[in-house]
Amino acid sequence: AALAANWVPRAASGNYAFNDAHAMMAFVGAGLDAPARTLLEAQREAMRGDADNAAFTRDVGHPLTLAIKAFGEGNYAETIRLIRPIRAIAHRFGGSHAQRDVIDL
Repeated sequence: AALAANWVPRAASGNYAFNDAHAMMAFVGAGLDAPARTLLEAQREAMRGDADNAAFTRDVGHPLTLAIKAFGEGNYAETIRLIRPIRAIAHRFGGSHAQRDVIDL
């Protein structure tokens, strides 16, 4: 819960696709739905831009963040549907191989 609390003030900014996925993991783990929804809205806003993060978010970050939320809600079929297409392109949003391994877990 403490980790999620540290992410709450940053949820509305849609910082960086890779970080957003980690924030969503914290929100889901702590059962914080409101900041999770705020983060998804921030990502939708970020995807409207033309910066690198907009592309990272569109291609990998937003689908992954939605998948993490779906997993937390027990919607495993939706989780798989969202993750399957991004597994091969996850490198686009950064992080190490080990950090991206969470996608396969």
